Amino acid sequence: MLLLLVLPVSVQALTLNAALRIAREHNQDLQMSRREIAIGRENFKAAGRFLQDNPVLSADYTGKRNSKNSYTIGLDQTFELRGQRDNRKTIAGQGIEESRYNTRELWLSLKNKIIRIYIENWALQQKLALYKEAAGREKTVADYARRRVAGGEDSPDALAVTTMEFGRIQGIFYNLQAQRSVLKSRLSSLLGGSKVDTIDSSFKKDFTLPALPVAPGLLQGNPAIKALEAKIAKARSFYRLTKKNGYFPSVQAGLSAGSDTGERTVTASLSIPLPLFNTRQPEAAAAFDQIQQVIGQKKSLMNRLESRLKVIRARLEALKQEELFYKKKVLPRLHGYLARFAKRYRHGEIDIFAYDNAARQYLEAKKNYIGILQDILALKADIPILIGENHE
Repeated sequence: MLLLLVLPVSVQALTLNAALRIAREHNQDLQMSRREIAIGRENFKAAGRFLQDNPVLSADYTGKRNSKNSYTIGLDQTFELRGQRDNRKTIAGQGIEESRYNTRELWLSLKNKIIRIYIENWALQQKLALYKEAAGREKTVADYARRRVAGGEDSPDALAVTTMEFGRIQGIFYNLQAQRSVLKSRLSSLLGGSKVDTIDSSFKKDFTLPALPVAPGLLQGNPAIKALEAKIAKARSFYRLTKKNGYFPSVQAGLSAGSDTGERTVTASLSIPLPLFNTRQPEAAAAFDQIQQVIGQKKSLMNRLESRLKVIRARLEALKQEELFYKKKVLPRLHGYLARFAKRYRHGEIDIFAYDNAARQYLEAKKNYIGILQDILALKADIPILIGENHE
């Protein structure tokens, strides 16, 4: 006896928008990235302080046998020129910008992974419905085969064929259900371990699929590119600061008071090293090399992104043509063949093997069509991470 397959009932399905909200709050990688921004803000505050070093307190005491003892108490403080503080604040601010773009890149990547899980879940739901429909057709054909075998119009092999085909369909159906459990585990890990009972398969109502832009310079909004630009600016500022500090070092001022042979003295001092040599040339050279390295990283990344964008554009165009071909030509034709073969089998004009072949062709074509739609959705989901747009 063949039993119809039953799709699981969706209870309290987690929508795409709800999943994205949970990910924003609970994803561990995103939380760590936000902490980097907070640390950068603290560094910015510290960079603007007038005094970078603590004052130095010194004391000196000398005991003498035949005369009065002497002592000296001094206080020294190192000061920086205003330009040095401004440069350091600029570097810290650019570091914050870099962290912000890194966080944005991480968010778009995380969002892309979540959307892809919803796309996979949608495709699995479509395939589950497809195989449930196929199981229903197979049960109907099995009923015809049973009557024909009982009436001596067909051999017992007909029942064996329908039973084997139903078993094949059933195995695929249960395997697809198992894949949904894997998707729930993957989604839960992206949501910081939040429990996921059911994934909403009608995700497209929460997600506006972006069109592929054609405007020039569209990759300039990519967060990874923006982060590298901020890193380049930070490296250049550090290079300027290193060169400047080589010729304009910190100024040290001091004040001391003491007593010697009964006389009290107060001494003020100011120490300014003469800038005869740039003592930080090696650091400046290393900073310049860092600038060139990051510029090279940006060019390399830009080339990879442009190549990826071209691939997406070409692949989308090919998939749309393939999707249209299946929708207009392949599926209607095979569905018509299947209906005619089912009718001919009922009338004894063909055997079960001919019908089974037609049913398998239609099933495979419909599965391929779902795969094409899934690939189109996945490629479109990759667009925001390339051009840095949320499309929320």
